[in-house]
Order: sequence, then C-alpha cells, then structure tokens
Amino acid sequence: PCVVRKVLLAFLALSAVPPIHAKTRTKELLSAFASAKDAERPRLAYALARTQERKAVDVLLIAFDIKRGDPRASAVYVEALGLSADPRAAARLAEAWDYLRSLILQLGELPPHLQVIRWKILESLGRLDGEQAISILSTALNDKDSRVVEEAVRGLGRLKIKEAVPGLQQLAGTGEGASLRQAVFEALGEIGDRRALSTLEQAQSGADKFVEVQAAYALAKLGSKDMVPRLESFLN
Repeated sequence: PCVVRKVLLAFLALSAVPPIHAKTRTKELLSAFASAKDAERPRLAYALARTQERKAVDVLLIAFDIKRGDPRASAVYVEALGLSADPRAAARLAEAWDYLRSLILQLGELPPHLQVIRWKILESLGRLDGEQAISILSTALNDKDSRVVEEAVRGLGRLKIKEAVPGLQQLAGTGEGASLRQAVFEALGEIGDRRALSTLEQAQSGADKFVEVQAAYALAKLGSKDMVPRLESFLN
C-alpha cells in the first residue's frame, strides 16, 4: 500500500506540472517568428495557432493587417486565427470583415484575392463561435456571392446554430446551385434539428444525385435508419 501510495502521489505531481516540451515548442516558434522575414512568417502561422497559447495568438493578431498586409499572408493569418480557438480572434476577423464590406461599397466589387479572404474569414468564424461570429455568418446568408453564402452555411452548421434552420430551409428551396444545396443539407444534418425533416425528405426525389446523397446523409444524422441502407446503395 505504501508503494502504491507513493506511485499515485508521483503521478499526481507529474500531472499537475504543465508539459514542458509544449512550452518550449511555443518559445521556439515565437523566436523563429520574431527573427523571420515578413515573407517567411506565414509559414509559421499555423504552428503558432495550433499551440493555442495566448502569447502565440498575440503575435498572430499583431501580424494580421488586412489594410496594409500582403493579401496572401493575410489569408494565411485568417485561417490560423480560426485554428487558435481564441475569442479575441473573432473580434479581429469581424473588423476585417467590416473593412472588406466597406471596400465593396466603394468599389462595387472586390478583386479576387480579397474575395478569397472574405470566404476564409467566414470559414474561420465558423470555428470560433460567439455572438459576433454567429451574427456575421447569419447575415452572410443573404450575400450576393454564392461562395460567401456557402461558407456561411457551413459555418452555421459546424457551430450547430438551431436558429439558422429556417433560413437554411429557405435556401434549400431557392433552386441555387448543387454545391450550395449540398452545403445546406450537410449543415442541417450537423445541426440536428428535426424541423428540417420535411425539407430533406423532399430532396430525395431530386434529379441531382449528389444533392440526394447529401440529403440522405443529413436524414441519417437526424435518426432516419432507412437512410443508412440508402447511402450504402449509392456506393454501389
């Protein structure tokens, strides 16, 4: 019993100590980022984000400059902030979204490289949650760019926002492209609200097989057991 007690105490002591190698890794990344040239820094952004350490996210928040930064680097920082799981990232991404929206009002249409950043902002907000993120994703359902709408749909589905179900059902019946409809059905399946059953069941008689498969998948997620053999039949 005495030996067992010593082993348990040693285990508890070790478990109470934060992993040294993880902290060392973060310090190394921060040092490498500080000494790297601007063009090299985005390569380290994903690794910094995945540490989910506050200091690492601080560096990413400072590096991300939607107004003056290189668009390719900005796109990387947007993705990295989405991986950081830091609530502060949502606020910074919301600022970037508002800035791009103001540019649309000035220019009428964004150049392709900035439009890509809009898509990535929505994708990242769909990983961060929070009122600000949900508000932007919900508003983006009415965007003129179908890709923006699709990313908003996926984000709301990933966050399982039940309040979005009526809007998603409306999108499913607008006759938009197959890619968007697939995203809608996937999101409805992820959210898991049974109000979507009628919308998904109607899609089973559609002409597009890919849309039909996604609707069947969503129905299976909602508990329709007869959809599992149907999905298996699609494989054949």
